[in-house]
Amino acid sequence: METDTKTQEATVPTYIKQDSELGFVQGEHDVKQMKAMRFRDVISNDLLGDFDESGKYILSDAVAADLVAITKKIDSNDTNGTQGRAFVGDRVLHFNLTPPVALDKDTAYCYLQLLEEIPRINGYYIDTLTTVVATYEYKNDEYFFERALQVFNFKEYKVDETVEPQIVPDSFAERYAFIAAMRKQAYEPMDTLEEAYFNKRLQLLSEDPELAIILAEFANKRNKLEPFFDKAEHKYAFLNQILDEVLEMPACKKALENSPVREQLVEADIKAYDLTVKVEEKVRTDNRTKVAVEQAIFTDVGAEQAPKPKLPPQVSKGAKFEAGLFGQGVSTKKWDNPEKGGKGGGGKKDKPKQEEKKGPILFDTTPPPAPTKPPQQPPQQQQQGGSPFGSKMIDNDKGGLSQEQGMVR
Repeated sequence: METDTKTQEATVPTYIKQDSELGFVQGEHDVKQMKAMRFRDVISNDLLGDFDESGKYILSDAVAADLVAITKKIDSNDTNGTQGRAFVGDRVLHFNLTPPVALDKDTAYCYLQLLEEIPRINGYYIDTLTTVVATYEYKNDEYFFERALQVFNFKEYKVDETVEPQIVPDSFAERYAFIAAMRKQAYEPMDTLEEAYFNKRLQLLSEDPELAIILAEFANKRNKLEPFFDKAEHKYAFLNQILDEVLEMPACKKALENSPVREQLVEADIKAYDLTVKVEEKVRTDNRTKVAVEQAIFTDVGAEQAPKPKLPPQVSKGAKFEAGLFGQGVSTKKWDNPEKGGKGGGGKKDKPKQEEKKGPILFDTTPPPAPTKPPQQPPQQQQQGGSPFGSKMIDNDKGGLSQEQGMVR
């Protein structure tokens, strides 16, 4: 019996989530939720890497080599290391070089980290995705960190010195084109799904008078945060993010424990997550995505190809050691904090504007019979009745995505 229990535990699906208590989430519901969220993270924020099936964030070899090679303006130093920015095209990339860690009396190492911002609720707060790009391992002496700064191309600029934007490397151009193509195809079906999913959950919550506390908490939080997204695109994605946070509040989780609609909410979640994965699978393999990537690189016929950057000696991709990132044992050069400045840009995303369309009903939002004790409800968009919720993505005549009404099987 004990063996069966261990086998069962070993088969429970997990997905990496570094900021969680265990460092990962587990179970069908939470794993699918994270996968759906990570897809939107990638297409909404031009992330340079992708998440694999286990949730590990992976940079391609070409992207990692270019991240090492580009010049980084030193901005500041603190106990976490040396921070810098690279101005690449119209984007600004953020980096951190960790303090050296002594492996032994002869060898030390440090990490180059890429810091990518992921806004939540249209920028009300921001998650930072921190990724180890490469490891520098070399002689443990007083010049170690100075050499590391040179190897990873960190440079000091004078206060009034202009920082010219660098040419976008081919690996970045291909990646940005790939994401832009996915984003263009995915946003319309995703927005339709987010709206239907939001309305379905509010309809279910209104069926149980004991869940009035959830609706009240949601109304309060929505009223507080609505200025951040009221006129923004993808409004329902932000409303769902707020509702997700409210449902994680201890009092709200307790209210849901014995609610008759709890299982229906879980089913609605999983179907929404599954539909998101279907969108992702479609747009990643769509021919238009492949063509966009091919067109991202322009090379004159007969022109000599520029050599691709390679990782320098003593540098290896990713985190080579499992030990902590910070440690003592190597003298580091102390840098004055230069004032921030230079040219660049905020990396404005080319999010396509969508025309307002009435798509098919993905969730049945027919209002239930009025409860005996009506709860307070926040202002809602008028809901429409329709077929049982569910949709499957199919190809239309033009090779795009459309929704076919009916249950997902």
